[in-house]
Amino acid sequence: MKFYQWSIFIVLLTLLLAAGVFAGGPALAQQPPQAEVITAALNMRTGPGTGFDVVSVAMQGDKFEVTGANTDQSWLQIKRTDGSAAWISGWKDYVQVTGSLAAAPVVQPGAAPAGSPAATPGGGKLAFMTASGGDIYLINADGSNLRRLVAGALDPAISPDGQQVAFTRWGLTEGVYLINADGSNERQVHPAKTPKSPAWSPDGNALVFNMQRGGRIDVTRECKTSDSKDDPDLPPNAYDVSRSTIIKDKKYEFCYSLPPQPWWQLRKLDLATGQFVDVNSDTNSFGPAWDPRESWRVVYSGDVSMVQLDLNRNEKFLLFDGTADRTPAFSPDGTKLAVANKLPDGQYAIHVINMDTAERTVLATQGSNVSPTWSPDGAQIAFLSNRDGAWAIYMMNADGSNQRPMFAPGALSDIQFSVNGVDERMLSWGK
Repeated sequence: MKFYQWSIFIVLLTLLLAAGVFAGGPALAQQPPQAEVITAALNMRTGPGTGFDVVSVAMQGDKFEVTGANTDQSWLQIKRTDGSAAWISGWKDYVQVTGSLAAAPVVQPGAAPAGSPAATPGGGKLAFMTASGGDIYLINADGSNLRRLVAGALDPAISPDGQQVAFTRWGLTEGVYLINADGSNERQVHPAKTPKSPAWSPDGNALVFNMQRGGRIDVTRECKTSDSKDDPDLPPNAYDVSRSTIIKDKKYEFCYSLPPQPWWQLRKLDLATGQFVDVNSDTNSFGPAWDPRESWRVVYSGDVSMVQLDLNRNEKFLLFDGTADRTPAFSPDGTKLAVANKLPDGQYAIHVINMDTAERTVLATQGSNVSPTWSPDGAQIAFLSNRDGAWAIYMMNADGSNQRPMFAPGALSDIQFSVNGVDERMLSWGK
């Protein structure tokens, strides 16, 4: 066989080996992609979206073959261990995909239950913060026109006319601030010690907020004497305890440190004049909300329960006894109050309370749900929930039905939320 014939033969042999002819069969087929759950738990659903029913829950470390995806690959169709199909979120914080999703076919699922997709909410715009001291954004309720308003801020509140956003800052420039909804004219309207949660009066002329006012600001060292060498009755949070003997009086001296314990109390600010008054409130008063129907009333989370303050008489009294309600939010007509109710396991559920009858309705309970806020027409409630893993903005009808993400997948893809459970107002929905 001549040289050029040998060359052709070797090339053909190489191609055949690459094709697997001499390896006992065809070349190995491309392996389908796999999805591994990397969050603590992840719902498996009948379709690509939270409007579809949950069929099971996948746990961290579970791996599934990906058999398809929706058009933007934000939801993945997987094969369960029993061979049936289900859908999971494809978000990178929830799952880690091995292999190429290019090999996963686009699957067109059946329709979700009526009204379950992220339906267009009832107008207006939503202000939200990413974390206490993080960024504050505005976005139209239909998911358009996302824009960042300010950085290093807390607790946004949209004004009754929708033209301004109130917020606070801590640190060197601490105080209460306003900014126009178009991002212009940011200004401090009142300096204050670590203020939080500004709430607008119904006419938009005043704010009420909580701030550090009194109490123990720094670590304090205290001492007390006792006839016994055993520890006396010290405060429950005392630490670094030392004991010494007082020879002259045959007594024992105990010295100890106490951590900071500031008082959080309410202040009312007139925006036209700049005048303010420190109003009657609890030692620990958080998350004030101004009643749009009864302008004399402010409701807040107090020392032991929800408290209402009569601004006209500067008197306070319990509104609901023995509850764990936080971050109250009035409906636009003032007839209902949405709260985040803290459960024994540390999770939160959204409740709505009728202000005339005190009747309570439990709405959002899946995962932890915080910071409720009403749509301008009072027909819907937005809230923050971690039911599908990371914190995200959800919405529901005012009766608790049709709970779903407020925005389409990817609308807030570069934004992450941090909730610390310190009475943050994460969301404010306004005109």
